[in-house]
Amino acid sequence: MNMKIKYLIPAVAAVLALVGCSQEQSYSIATGEVVNSITTDGASFTATTADLTGTVQDLSELASGAYSVGFCYGTSSDPTTTGKKVTGTFDATTGTVTASISGLTAYETYYYATYVLLSGKVYYYGNVMSFVTTDAAIATLPAAEITIGSALIGAQVNVASEGISAGQSTYTIGFVLSNELGQSTKYTLESEESTSYVEITGLIPGQTYTYQAYLDVDGTLTYGEEQTFTTEVEEMEYVDLGLSVLGQRRTLALLMKPISVHI
Repeated sequence: MNMKIKYLIPAVAAVLALVGCSQEQSYSIATGEVVNSITTDGASFTATTADLTGTVQDLSELASGAYSVGFCYGTSSDPTTTGKKVTGTFDATTGTVTASISGLTAYETYYYATYVLLSGKVYYYGNVMSFVTTDAAIATLPAAEITIGSALIGAQVNVASEGISAGQSTYTIGFVLSNELGQSTKYTLESEESTSYVEITGLIPGQTYTYQAYLDVDGTLTYGEEQTFTTEVEEMEYVDLGLSVLGQRRTLALLMKPISVHI
C-alpha cells in the first residue's frame, strides 16, 4: 500500500508537468497563428490632436474579450518601450484599428505604432511611423542622414487640413533649398504619399543650408516652416608638394533622387 502511494506521487507530478508544458506550447502557438500581421498606417492631425490608423490580421479565432488593440505613441523614436498607450476601436471585418489622441504639443514630432494585447499578457507591435503636429497643410521635416556632401530632407502632407479638399489624393510636393550665398534651387515631385523624402547630393562640406517644403494643390501654393542643416566637415590630409596653395575642386551642382515613405 505504502509502496503504491510512493510510486503514484511521482507519476502524478510527471503528468501535471506534461499538461503544463502542453498548455504553454498551445498558448505560444495560438498567439503566433491568430496575429498574422500588424501594420501601422497613416495619421491625420492638427497642432494638438491626431487620429491614428492601423491594421491587424487576423483575430477572428479569438473571442473579443481575449484581446485588445490600440497604439503606443510618444516623442521617442521607439514608442514601444517608452511611449504612452491608447486603446483603439477594432473593425473585425476589415482589420482596421483607429484611435484618437489629444493634448499634443504643437510642432513636435511624434512616433506611433499599432499594438495587439493578447489575454492581457503579451504585446505585439507593428512598424513605427511618425507625424509632426501642425495645422498647416504641409510641414517641413527635419533633415536626416547628413553627410559631408548629402542630406535627406522631407515633407509631410496634412490630409486633415483645410488646404486639401476631401478626397484629394494627388498633389505636388516641392522643396526650395538655399545655400549660404542665398542661391536657391527649387525641386518638385509628384506624390500620392502623405510623406515624401528627397536625397540631395553634391553639397559642400561644412556648409549650412536652408530649405522649405511646399504643397501645390490645383495651383494654390502652401509653404511649410523653414528648416536648416549643416553638412559634416570633411577631414583632409595635407600632402606637402612644395606648393604654397592647397586647392580642391568640388562640384556645386545639386542632384536629387526622390524616395517616398507612406505613413
